[in-house]
Amino acid sequence: MEMVNTIENRVNKELYYAAYDYNPEDISKEDDDINYTYFYCVEVSEYKNIAFGMVKKILPQAKYAVFNYDTKNNTLNGESLSQSVYDYIDGVWLPNSGFELAETSDYEVINQNENCIHYYISIK
Repeated sequence: MEMVNTIENRVNKELYYAAYDYNPEDISKEDDDINYTYFYCVEVSEYKNIAFGMVKKILPQAKYAVFNYDTKNNTLNGESLSQSVYDYIDGVWLPNSGFELAETSDYEVINQNENCIHYYISIK
């Protein structure tokens, strides 16, 4: 966040992205045993002059399950949550969905002016 104002060509200054890469086979492991690569991101119209310490991360088109989390009311897609978002997605929704996790990055879209986080979980 300290460097966000140095990023050139930002598209929407209210949106932030959290993208993460991991091995889908590790999803059944304890959280501390999963090796994540986590990227805190913003969208840009073009990526020139990438500042030292930053990287370019492109989120490819893919098939995603989308979950809308209301942070104020603790609801996921309108339903009350009794556990964390990821515990629900990984432990309840995924095993009952008929889908598998794909190799593509998962990501979150966070709007600074809303009480909502949109989770995009890569599936196949």
